[in-house]
Amino acid sequence: VRRGRALGFLTETNRVRHASARLVAHPTFESAVLGLIGISCVSLVLDSPLLYPGSALKLWLNRVDYGLTVCFIGESAAKIVAHGLLCEARGAYLKDPWNVADAVVVVASSISLWGGDGVDLTAVRALRAVRAMRPLRAMRRFPGIRHIIEATISSLPDVGNVLAVCGIFFMIFAIFAVGFLKGLMRGCTGPAIDDWTTRAVTG
Repeated sequence: VRRGRALGFLTETNRVRHASARLVAHPTFESAVLGLIGISCVSLVLDSPLLYPGSALKLWLNRVDYGLTVCFIGESAAKIVAHGLLCEARGAYLKDPWNVADAVVVVASSISLWGGDGVDLTAVRALRAVRAMRPLRAMRRFPGIRHIIEATISSLPDVGNVLAVCGIFFMIFAIFAVGFLKGLMRGCTGPAIDDWTTRAVTG
């Protein structure tokens, strides 16, 4: 357990905090989370907007989605209780960018499932698409993949500079083409072309 209070009131000697810390640190915890992410990937592959709402598969997928969302909420809650949310000195849950991504997925899934029935929540229902980010949560568990993602993100500013240079050259050639070729709708005409077109149409 890290020093200081978690969530402003959970001290270092708090039993709930100690239990959460032991749970999060246990190797089986990460394995279980990876298993849940795998089940989530399978359910996302099986899900389709064309499924009949009353079909057995759709009902099963809905139950799985509810169960996975509850499990992921429990995972986030255990980590927050163990390490704190944001204001702690270090190691807080939201101070890790990967945890922020996890929190976004969990919150979006929760809102889409329990946002309310009988209410026009088109924008809220669109948050269900955020569930597609669940497989990204597995990447943080593999250091190699995580390093590749971090290197890709860190290289985006340089890639932006390259795209800016390419855009300038594309604009130059576009201006050149418009200046010299605008209004020139050239085409092939004549008896030979007409005869070839007739043969092509009639077979």
